[in-house]
Amino acid sequence: MAHDTDTAREFYKTVFGWTDSVDESGYIAFAQDGRVQAGGMAISPEMGEVPPNWSVYFLVEDMDTAVARVKELGGTVINGPFPAGTMGPMAVVSDPRVVSLILFRSMRAAWTRLRERR
Repeated sequence: MAHDTDTAREFYKTVFGWTDSVDESGYIAFAQDGRVQAGGMAISPEMGEVPPNWSVYFLVEDMDTAVARVKELGGTVINGPFPAGTMGPMAVVSDPRVVSLILFRSMRAAWTRLRERR
């Protein structure tokens, strides 16, 4: 996440040799050899005083179960679950030590698994 996504895009493309594409929502996908390596987005005024940052995403099979488990083990749900465009639901959570992370159930990943099972 960045306030100046144009500068951030150029920096990471130059450092890692990535290419990038931007979807209709403004989400930036960084890729290398056709495989997405990272993503980015602008920090909007509605987000408040958020510093530029990177977040870690953990793919989960079942969002409701994962969120319930976070709570059961003393973690906190900061935001969500909420839809992340066409990519699937997300939830921002923290562990008991207040380290934040993002749970993500990718609809794309689910479709890939279904195709692989056929």
